[in-house]
Amino acid sequence: MKRPSPKLHELIKSMTKSEKRYFKQFTKIHGSDKKYTMLFDAIEKQDQYDEEELKQQLQESGIIKHLSSEKNYLYQLILKALNTCYSDIKVETEILEYRKTIEILKLKGLYQHAIPLLEKAKKKSAEHELHEHLQQLTKKEIELYRYMWDFDKVEEIEGEYNKIKHQHVQNAELEDQYRQLNNSVYNKMMRYHIVRQPHVLDSLEQQAGRDLYQSEPLNETFTARKSFLTFWLVYHYLKQDYNACLTYNNRLLALFDQYPKQKRERIKDYVKALTNEVTLQTRLKTYGQLKDTLDWAQNIKEQLPLTKRFPELRYELFQAIHKTNLVRLTDLGQFQKARQIWENEVEPGLSYFTDIVKVSDKMDFLTLAHQIYFANEAFEQSLHYVNQLLEEFTKTQVRYDLFSYCKIMVLIIHYELDNRIMVANSITSTYRYLKRKENMMKSEQTLLRFLRKTPDIVTTQDELAHLKELRQEILELRKDPQELLMLEHFNYIDWIDSKLTNRPFANIVREGALQRYQL
Repeated sequence: MKRPSPKLHELIKSMTKSEKRYFKQFTKIHGSDKKYTMLFDAIEKQDQYDEEELKQQLQESGIIKHLSSEKNYLYQLILKALNTCYSDIKVETEILEYRKTIEILKLKGLYQHAIPLLEKAKKKSAEHELHEHLQQLTKKEIELYRYMWDFDKVEEIEGEYNKIKHQHVQNAELEDQYRQLNNSVYNKMMRYHIVRQPHVLDSLEQQAGRDLYQSEPLNETFTARKSFLTFWLVYHYLKQDYNACLTYNNRLLALFDQYPKQKRERIKDYVKALTNEVTLQTRLKTYGQLKDTLDWAQNIKEQLPLTKRFPELRYELFQAIHKTNLVRLTDLGQFQKARQIWENEVEPGLSYFTDIVKVSDKMDFLTLAHQIYFANEAFEQSLHYVNQLLEEFTKTQVRYDLFSYCKIMVLIIHYELDNRIMVANSITSTYRYLKRKENMMKSEQTLLRFLRKTPDIVTTQDELAHLKELRQEILELRKDPQELLMLEHFNYIDWIDSKLTNRPFANIVREGALQRYQL
């Protein structure tokens, strides 16, 4: 038996309160049958879609006789209402409305009525670099003047059309080249996050050497310039050069300021550039100015009113602000405060935004959660989040850097829990797995070598000797930039020092932060 589709339920659940209110007003204005409001309300109340329960609830309404078709009609009605609700958001939507109106006026023979609308639509298309619309509108303009027997105008616009067509082909070709190449480097970022495989590094450098990326295309379209800056931003992120990354992000923000209409039209990209600013300052540990940036980001809703209408934009701000704050607190050793924020704000927020949380963000948050609980000596909870990370990797095959780290952290947590048998049983399979993957790091081998010894350690003196040896090896490995990338996932030195001095890990991290940042 075919399973009932949950699409209508998913659509209704994705709507904000203001969208639901608008839909109710829309149905009243357009005289829609009240039964659709009834069906909407019944589905909206369900946490999980249950068609049998829905049928029982509506059995006296008559809707259930043709429930499948009624659901489909309601689905289309909601989309129609949402299209009307957001008709002022995207200029492209506005231009499509112009084009429909122009076509209606043409069919009615009201050519003079259509011309002013066409000129407005052409102007907006040019301002927003909507080249295909501009080309089609110019073609329609020729058609209208031909119907009006104004052949001088037809000849004039034919010349304009040929220029627009030629420019459109050039722009489209350039933008498409950037799109394909940028997708390639973006995929590398999502999959690897930190690039250490030689063949991936070679591929990245080959791409960076292409003519397209040698100088910013200042005389080209906004899209081409944005693509150029975005490539170098991601390139330097993969190479862990956050200063260069921040430079390109600032240039990207300046580009948006130069094109205010694009700022509104591409609000999602603009918000992403704003959140990059916060993230990169965290990476650079510029905590002095970061507090001001966080305060600014908290007030961004007032600067960008559109964020109130789009959950995806609110989510981008939510993840950037909270991720940054948790990274800052963990780096400063304020783990109790970080735990409170995680439990009271972040975890409920992630649950609220569950349908739009990005995989990369989810993995970052799970990493932070596991580290927060580890530092608070809640090792079982820390292990819970590490296991969630491993499940995410198995499903998505992204963030190879985190997968290796998690496999080792599972063993370290079992070591903390004094599960020596578990460590002994898992160490061989973990070593074999990491050995099979490309370019196993020396730091991974060193940590596994220490953990391999732990089940056989009998005296405290032996354990301390092994820890001192591990500490010295880690300090040496940190001199290698590639090894340092792996070792920065977790503060191994402070953890070892906590074992050597029999003091809480959180205290040692906090003391180190006080000295480092002169707080």
